Parts: sequence; C-alpha cells; structure tokens
Amino acid sequence: MAERIAARTYYTEAKIEAGSSLSNVIDGKGYRLTKIFMPAAWTDAVLTFQEAPSPDGPFQDLYDDVNGYFEFDANGDLMPVTDAIPVEVSVPVSAGKNTVLSTSKDKFAGMAYFKIRSGTSVSAVTQTADRTIGLLFVGV
Repeated sequence: MAERIAARTYYTEAKIEAGSSLSNVIDGKGYRLTKIFMPAAWTDAVLTFQEAPSPDGPFQDLYDDVNGYFEFDANGDLMPVTDAIPVEVSVPVSAGKNTVLSTSKDKFAGMAYFKIRSGTSVSAVTQTADRTIGLLFVGV
C-alpha cells in the first residue's frame, strides 16, 4: 500500500516474509525516510538497509561515510581518517513502537531503491512470521 497523505509526503510499507530478513524493494526517490512504524510482533533486531540505483539492483549494504571517517585534530579542525572502517547505517527499533529519524535524517536523504534488513549485514535476523513495517517519507 502506497499513499500520499499530505503535500510532499509519502507513506508505504516494507514487507519481510516469514523465514527471511530482507524486505521487498521500496522506492524512495525524491523523498527522505522520516519515520518508521513497527509492527506489534517483531523478532528483536535493529534495522539496516541495502540500496541500489534501480529496482533491479544490484543492492549493496548502506554505510555512513561520516561516522568513523573524520575526527577533530588538536586545533579542532575536522580531519579525514585514512584507515577508518565504514559504519553500517542502522536504526534501533522496538515492536509496536514508532521511530522518528531526526538525528540521522541525512543518512536517509537521496536513497533511490532500497530494502530493509532485520539485523545487520554480518548478523541478519530471520523473522518468524510475515512482518509489515510502515514508512513515512517527506520530499527533499
């Protein structure tokens, strides 16, 4: 179900089938993910993301290029870290609770086509039943 609920907003749903950890493809072009509505039943796990330039893929894990890549030097200047390890973008969620993405909003601007993963790329969490996650977007 996809629905425009106000000017420049967009609501849709991601579905993770029983026995899987990845959702269907979500079209986020021109919008920024701002809120996640979690189902009442949820096998405990954070959410991570895979993104692609087209709905057919290839899908790759979404990493943050700022966290872990820059640090302040002794003068207070922001300096790149050459040996930094990328940080996978994740959102901690809870069953039956809504999550506003205000502090990490820039991580979700400009995502084209993406899938939601239950768990991380290293440790995906299989859902024990079909799960529907509501997603609210605003225009960028």
